[in-house]
Amino acid sequence: MNNQSLEKLYKQYANEVYLYAFSLCKNHHEAQELVSDTFFKALVSLNKNDGEFKYWLLRVCKNLWIDNIRRKKYMSDKPLEDNIAVSATDMFASLIKDEDRRIIYEAVQNLPQTYNEIITLYYYCNMPLKEISAVMDISPGAGRMLISRARKCLKKQLNKEDFI
Repeated sequence: MNNQSLEKLYKQYANEVYLYAFSLCKNHHEAQELVSDTFFKALVSLNKNDGEFKYWLLRVCKNLWIDNIRRKKYMSDKPLEDNIAVSATDMFASLIKDEDRRIIYEAVQNLPQTYNEIITLYYYCNMPLKEISAVMDISPGAGRMLISRARKCLKKQLNKEDFI
């Protein structure tokens, strides 16, 4: 892959990969590092067409995040949950302009990890459920069930917090 085509693909997918990375780690700096590592890996090893590129990028991003979590777990005596940083940043504010969408995005970030991941992939990364199922290593039926449960949970949370 040449630098010009990678730059074009970076401009096309960087925001979606960042939003996905941020939904996983909930830390601005770690999300930026994941995006950087993901595109570096693309530069080094990818020769695929655009249709498969987005799916591949998100899968690589998740795998890099899992590797980071494992590395932190072995380097620390803390439990795994303590290694997942939960820092609230306003970085996504520049990516999501509308205030209502920002409120919804913040509510999505407060969902359980699996629900957060599927909502982010479906609504913010515009991935079809078939590809989401492949990224999350679940069946398409499980993906449909999970997105339905995630929507119900999000609706409850937004109603509870009087956002709607």
